[in-house]
Amino acid sequence: MTVHELKTWTEFFWDIKAGRKTFEVRVNDRDFEVGDYLVLREWEAIPQRYTGAVVGVRVTYMCDIRNIMNEEIVGMSIRLCRAPCANGDGNGGCFLGTDTCAQALKNNECPEGRR
Repeated sequence: MTVHELKTWTEFFWDIKAGRKTFEVRVNDRDFEVGDYLVLREWEAIPQRYTGAVVGVRVTYMCDIRNIMNEEIVGMSIRLCRAPCANGDGNGGCFLGTDTCAQALKNNECPEGRR
C-alpha cells in the first residue's frame, strides 16, 4: 500500500469529495496499485495554486489503457476514505481533510490504512 499525493483540478475535486466522481484516469508514472491511497489536493489552474482542500480516496480497481502516444494510462475506481478515527469529521468519517490524517495514513496509524 502506497500513499500518493496528487493535484486535482477544482471541477473534479468537489465531485470526488461529494462521492459523484468515483474514478480517476492518470498517466501511470507512479506505479499505482489496487489498495493504494490517493491524497487529492485541490488545484486551481488559475492562479496555479493549491487551495488547501484535501480529500483521501482508496484505489479499488484498475485497468491499463494506452493512449495514441503509447503512454501508459491507468483507469482507477476509487472510493472515499471513511475510517472512524480521532482525526475524522465528527461523523465517523475521515476524508483526509487535514494533513494530520494524510500523515497518519503514511505512518500506518489510520484504521482505514490497516483494512
